[in-house]
Amino acid sequence: MSQDRFPGEILRERRERCGLSVFEVYEHTHVAAKHIQALEDGDLDALPGLTYALGFLNTYCQFLELDPDPLIDCFRACAQPPATTRLRVFPDRLPDTGRRPPWLGEVMAWAAICGILLLGWLTYAVVMRPLAESEDIRVDAGTVEIVPPTHFEEDL
Repeated sequence: MSQDRFPGEILRERRERCGLSVFEVYEHTHVAAKHIQALEDGDLDALPGLTYALGFLNTYCQFLELDPDPLIDCFRACAQPPATTRLRVFPDRLPDTGRRPPWLGEVMAWAAICGILLLGWLTYAVVMRPLAESEDIRVDAGTVEIVPPTHFEEDL
């Protein structure tokens, strides 16, 4: 976090004026005592992620009946990296992370199904249909006469 110090003494002074201990604040806000102490000491490195720390600060300010907006703005300013180390990011020049959009897998599956159906139709239209219609390949079987057997009549 930044070298700037968060003005946590405002929180500490207000808490002490109300005659509350850190543990009593914890009992009312359910914000861990170590996080309350870190906010008052300006120890931003001891706090969890930015979203949680902002939530803790907002809850603590509301409990002490302080306007949270100026302290949240100050916290954000202290939590920002120094301006000299910030990188300028161009969205069109972001590195390719190799991630695919979630819909791409479904599109590829449908494309494969359509490709298989097309290949099957082409196979039938080009290979199988001409073979079935060709007269050279057909065999003329002619007619066959079947003579009933006569040995069955003699047994009766």
